[in-house]
Amino acid sequence: MSLIKNLLRDRRGTAAMELGLILALIVIGMFGALNGLGSETTSAFSATAHKVIEATH
Repeated sequence: MSLIKNLLRDRRGTAAMELGLILALIVIGMFGALNGLGSETTSAFSATAHKVIEATH
């Protein structure tokens, strides 16, 4: 039980843990933004390809 109390009182890694959580949130946000951008880009290329196909037939 004293080991758990000592671990809960130890604050040496708190700043590193906070920075790690902030970095994780930033990365998750970037993945979300890139996923949306990828979908939008795919739609734009598909529309362009469809127009090229229609123009050549």
